[in-house]
Amino acid sequence: MSADLPPPAARWRVPAVLLALCAAALSLHLTSLFHPRLLYDDFDILLASWTWADTRANLWEPMNEHSWPLTRLTTAAVVEATGHRQSWLPLAAAIPGRVALVAGLLLTFRFVARHTRSEAAGVAGVIVFGVTAAYQEALYWYAAHPPLWCVCCALLGLSAADRWAERGRWWRLALTAVWAFVAPAWFAGGALVGPLVGVYLGLGRRRRAAVVPPLGTAAFLVLSWAAAGERINRPDHFQGETTLRSIDPVTGAGVTARAVVDQLAVASVGVYRFAAPVPVVVVAFPLLVAAGVWWWRRAADRRLVVVGAAFILGSDLLIYSARVGWPYVEQLRDWSRYNVFPWFGLMLMAVGGPRWRAGELSGRQAVVALAAAAVLFAVQLPRGMGGSAWVDPEQPTVLRRLEDVDRACREHRIAAAAARRALPPLATEYWERNCLEMLWGSANPLPHEAADVRRLVPTR
Repeated sequence: MSADLPPPAARWRVPAVLLALCAAALSLHLTSLFHPRLLYDDFDILLASWTWADTRANLWEPMNEHSWPLTRLTTAAVVEATGHRQSWLPLAAAIPGRVALVAGLLLTFRFVARHTRSEAAGVAGVIVFGVTAAYQEALYWYAAHPPLWCVCCALLGLSAADRWAERGRWWRLALTAVWAFVAPAWFAGGALVGPLVGVYLGLGRRRRAAVVPPLGTAAFLVLSWAAAGERINRPDHFQGETTLRSIDPVTGAGVTARAVVDQLAVASVGVYRFAAPVPVVVVAFPLLVAAGVWWWRRAADRRLVVVGAAFILGSDLLIYSARVGWPYVEQLRDWSRYNVFPWFGLMLMAVGGPRWRAGELSGRQAVVALAAAAVLFAVQLPRGMGGSAWVDPEQPTVLRRLEDVDRACREHRIAAAAARRALPPLATEYWERNCLEMLWGSANPLPHEAADVRRLVPTR
């Protein structure tokens, strides 16, 4: 064996640790993988990409404030992967969020390890961002998973910024704008990626480059507005008001303070569905801000701390300012999907503080990392197991029944539209939508009377 090569155990140490950490992160969400369900907006999102024609027609069609063509394309792939078997839809919809999580964890290691020149720091970043159930909605609810792809874009943009600072080349700087353009194509909150990667560049040595990533965001917003127009400016849930007129940054700032206390500080010890009383928040939030300032003052990499804090506060302020119509205690405190960006920001703040020893991950560091991950896993497991969505017990049966209806329609050459008109609604007590909307029907239908359809197609 060459003296220049590390021993086999050292070569496989990092992959083995990353594999264990990814497995731990995914294991926190096994309940929703073993019992997958479609929830809330999933129905509309799937139907909007039910066929390729539907996908093209709805590519820029907004969902609330989100004009998200990449999510539309991902959904078309999910539908196609089922082979037109409706009972497979919940499991197929559970996969993209988990793929995005693993991609985000691997990109976290890649960015942090290169930035700090320390594999131990990269592993620490994976632990902080991955071994938590704080954003579990992004794993058990298909409609809530796109922010994880935005985190991947942010990591790619930050990595491109580092590579450009190290080696130059205009195309590396251009990549920061490309990833800033791609991020909001997954989810509207991805519009933060460009400005915050710009902040990261602006805090470096070549500050003029800070204008480049926001140009990617601006290009997407212009394109989105041209394609979606007024539809994106007046989402249904704002009841006729425009998006801008519905934003209340003062109220949003107050809810942001509550969210930082509840969704970061309290959630870090596995407590969920908890809302600290306002007097507690009045005391706790300034203390957390003071702790953040102290961390920044002693940090080895202040840029990461600043950008991490910006991801936390920017995401929460943007979201909660636009959600002032929803009560915090009764609703918002339980919406963990809003915690993806803040938890990513917390990871950046955490790894930006210490002075990491450069070099490869040592055996001792690997043991310490796995031990820390095991402790965090144990702390977060109750939330991971108990905080998943309520399971709709009728949904699997109804979807299998829908498959039987579809099979009969193909056998007797009955169009999906004819079956929907003739048959009684197929729904669950929890899921009020008529599942017959997810019917494929015959590709070569014959005309049928309603009575014939009811006779030929069993619904029970």
